[in-house]
Amino acid sequence: MSALFQFEPTRLWVEIGSDAIFAWRNKEGQEMALERNESGEFTATCIASVASALKLLLREKSPLSQLQVYASIPARGAILRRVSVPKSAATEWPRLLALQLEAEFPLPPDHLAWGWLPIPGELPQQQILLAAVRQEVLQPYLELLAPLDADVRFSLAVFDGLELIAPNARSAVLIHLGKADIEIGVRRDGQPTAIRWLPTVSPEATQEIHDFLESLELPVGTGVYVLQSAVTRGTIPPIPEWIKRAIPSSIGCSEANVVDYPQGTGMTVANVGVANALTANPKGHRLNLQLGSIEEPMARLGKYPWKKLSLIGGLLAAILLTPYFEAIFLAPRLERQLAKIKAGEPQLAIIDRELDFLRHLQENQGPFLDAIYLIAAAAPPGCHINALNLNRRGEISLNGFLQNMNQVGDLRSKLIDSGFFSTVVVEDQTPTPDRQRINFRLTAQWKAASDREVLDIGPKLTNVLSTNVAQKPTSGTTQGIQTSPSP
Repeated sequence: MSALFQFEPTRLWVEIGSDAIFAWRNKEGQEMALERNESGEFTATCIASVASALKLLLREKSPLSQLQVYASIPARGAILRRVSVPKSAATEWPRLLALQLEAEFPLPPDHLAWGWLPIPGELPQQQILLAAVRQEVLQPYLELLAPLDADVRFSLAVFDGLELIAPNARSAVLIHLGKADIEIGVRRDGQPTAIRWLPTVSPEATQEIHDFLESLELPVGTGVYVLQSAVTRGTIPPIPEWIKRAIPSSIGCSEANVVDYPQGTGMTVANVGVANALTANPKGHRLNLQLGSIEEPMARLGKYPWKKLSLIGGLLAAILLTPYFEAIFLAPRLERQLAKIKAGEPQLAIIDRELDFLRHLQENQGPFLDAIYLIAAAAPPGCHINALNLNRRGEISLNGFLQNMNQVGDLRSKLIDSGFFSTVVVEDQTPTPDRQRINFRLTAQWKAASDREVLDIGPKLTNVLSTNVAQKPTSGTTQGIQTSPSP
């Protein structure tokens, strides 16, 4: 049993605030102030000090154990969206959610740190809660925890706190009054529902808090909990009167509940809340934020890592037995492979002819995809293209509608600045009778092939069989339209 225990994951609970970090493991904890430079990043001295303090909590960690850090972070910059996906196996959800992210958020998935949570129900489609922040928000926290070389799982502290404050309440609201800001987390019917971050802690926020809670139409009896800054640990200060006025009367709660920090170094409401949630449901799916990909369920290993032990045993057996079975297994296989290669030599001539044909097609095909890519990249928001015609002579004609005449001029200017087209002419731009949009018709002519060779247009395919065909120079770039590499 002790040998298997060496492989169990080691968990460390961390809450990172705007100016302090709270870490807790077992019965020990660490609390440290954080230092940032002028650009808002953590200083090298701060990162080294935090790493040294956290490693004190891990001094009994087994070298064979994986370190898992559960980091609760502020809700600033986080966005929640509720989306629907077709009923399907859970393994298909990541692919479907990636498409939803592009529609719901202003940035592509590879620029976001995001996570998801299924919402139970009997609706025709599966309801999913999406949470996302920009990668730049998590980058300082990753740099802060990088010296630990751990599997870091980020979550929102205001939701983690609800796991401790009201674990059995179906609907609850947590209002966290920090030193300089306010965070509000809302849970409804047992699921995280909404978050709100306010940049001030003053009576000026009363009406905004009231309007936010009232817009959610929370059920009667929803509990409201107020958690004040960590400087008040050990005391229970009264709730400010302006917070009491911010609670809508529609939820049937005239007084908010006061929340005090747990007693113990590093034991914050968020840290203890995450620990309790994982203890109650080790394999439950939580709303974690990870860079550019959907997170896996929190408990990816069983109580004992039988698969890992079996893999290690199999590798050791293979290393020991390989010298003895090499002559028996590898020699006949090598002979079969050589015979197969010789039998396939007549097909090489056929492959060469087919390759020459494909190469001819590649060299003589028109740049239709490049033209369509540039038109799509230049199209302003709200642009709708009804028809698009292209031919081998390089003549392009498209029509559609935009929001205003300025966008028509911007579209034409961007196409010209790309360097791909020799002429771009707006044939017609007519406002609709309701003046809500502009119908336009545009024609263009792309440049000769020799003039287009210096352009580097659009994402490039990476999984292409290498040939001896001379590659076009990539030193040139399109002007006016920014292109990005393929993900």
